[in-house]
Amino acid sequence: MTDAQFDITTGVPGAGAVLGISGEIDLANVEDLTSALLEAAGVADGPVVVDLTGVRFLGSAGIRALFTHALRHPTELVVPDDGVVASVVALSGLGQVARVSPACG
Repeated sequence: MTDAQFDITTGVPGAGAVLGISGEIDLANVEDLTSALLEAAGVADGPVVVDLTGVRFLGSAGIRALFTHALRHPTELVVPDDGVVASVVALSGLGQVARVSPACG
């Protein structure tokens, strides 16, 4: 799924599913994110890994979608060490419902 500001790539390495997200996550595209999360959960034998390292903006609709998903399915969020997304993940409490891992490299 893609538009000028948002892109999701998917893969299923091993038993878990990986979603690589880039751009901005907001009300305009949260339905695409939600659909991708549900599809990934349906094929994953393990946690759904959501790579947020390419995300420039994470709005409240995206936070809610990630919270909702993490409450129902094992979820790991990969976030950059610093920046706006790391701050939003920390301040929102997403780490209380999903595993948060730092980006490698």
